[in-house]
Amino acid sequence: MDEDVSVDEDVTVDVGLDDGLGQLLLFPGADGGPAGDDGPEGDGDPAGDGAGDVDAPGADDFLGADDFLGAEGGPAGDGPDAGLADGIGDDLGGGDGIGGIDELTAAADELDVEEFGRRVRRVPELAEALDRMWPRLAPHELLHDLYGARPLLVAAGQGVLTPAEQTLLYRSRSRALDEVPWTAADAALVDEARAILGPRRAKSRRSRPDNRERLERAREEVGYWPSGFELSPTPGAGVRTVDEDGIRSYGHIVVDEVQDLSPLQLRMLARRSLSGSMTVVGDIAQATGPWAPSGWAEIATHLTPTKEPRLTELTVSYRTPAEVVEVAAGVLAVAAPGVAPPRPVRRSGHRPTVTEVPPGALADRAAAVAEQEVAAVAPGRVAVLVPGPLHGEILRVLVARESGAVDPRDPRGPGLAASLVVLPADEANGLEFDSVVVVEPALVAAGDGVGREGPPAPTTRGLRALYVALTRPTQRMAVVHSLPLPTGLALG
Repeated sequence: MDEDVSVDEDVTVDVGLDDGLGQLLLFPGADGGPAGDDGPEGDGDPAGDGAGDVDAPGADDFLGADDFLGAEGGPAGDGPDAGLADGIGDDLGGGDGIGGIDELTAAADELDVEEFGRRVRRVPELAEALDRMWPRLAPHELLHDLYGARPLLVAAGQGVLTPAEQTLLYRSRSRALDEVPWTAADAALVDEARAILGPRRAKSRRSRPDNRERLERAREEVGYWPSGFELSPTPGAGVRTVDEDGIRSYGHIVVDEVQDLSPLQLRMLARRSLSGSMTVVGDIAQATGPWAPSGWAEIATHLTPTKEPRLTELTVSYRTPAEVVEVAAGVLAVAAPGVAPPRPVRRSGHRPTVTEVPPGALADRAAAVAEQEVAAVAPGRVAVLVPGPLHGEILRVLVARESGAVDPRDPRGPGLAASLVVLPADEANGLEFDSVVVVEPALVAAGDGVGREGPPAPTTRGLRALYVALTRPTQRMAVVHSLPLPTGLALG
């Protein structure tokens, strides 16, 4: 083509081939633009709020079989498009609009598809029309559209999620991907969407884009989060991006705390393994997430190993002293029946202590016990592990007493290097301290049930979180409570 063709009416565009398929018929939409242009708040908006969800093409703007053929399957007769079928037939050498089908079939058999595709891609009107009919979404765009449209969430979650769970997923749409409040959990969903959608553009080795274009493609298409997502920044200059190499894969992958990975996160690992060779380490009894696996077979299923995996059980505890293991073992028996506790190799000489106090004195007494433990293990580190709802109150009391306590999640402070930290018990997995003060174990064991009417009832997830909290110390442990201790926790 020497110049662009404006699609103001039905036109025939020559794409430069010598056979009968060298022409394309383009039909404008009702407004003279490409067919299917409903606008931002047209019929393609499933939410009905102009949110910019996937626009469905305007079906009335396209010509169907009845526009070519009459009701009896013959020529269209005297209808508004009666000359169209005749015109196609004439181009192919058939005078009646139908006689050229054999020629069409013969031409298709001899068609150079690659050359035809190359020619067609030079027609801007066709590319624009196809983009409107079949918009190409990046994984982030797909997830953003899904979260931002309640009807889409209902359709996708039917039979899988409860109405309440669907509501929890809804997020108001953002003006740009850079402004979306992505979460760490979204990473696995985006990766799964990427695997389903495939690459947005075919990779070409014929031309090498400059670094700026390559980085923009990486952000725009599949592999990196929009700017502002701290856990996975956009790559800098010199980084080989997924636009060139696809998902980066590894010959061997090592994973710790694998029991806390969700099924989709495990699938992310599997996609990045060249041969399925992995070493994964974890403790099923310490799985505290809502997707806690029932056993190693469930984890292996999501990792899709190419060979039968080999399971090696680690039975020796080098970190936790015998005095602590003996207390935690009772909770483990309730939280994960059938899982044997580890065998400790040493004793610390310090039996865990328990302090029961009236409800109104819990925070002050827990702070006093924490200060005693700091003095006992100095210059070691002490953690106060508490139920989530009590975290703020106990931290404020300790700060008011000028004990040096910090929330290690605060990026402005010393973090886990501080001598005294206060953490929700369900966030202590993988950590260790010289001494641990566990506050109100009954509420920790209740997990998601905290706040419901009646006395707190233990849940499997909560009991596992309590077991994790009890096994964090390397020397000493203290328990402070006002509610009755949960089943399995025996101190005395």
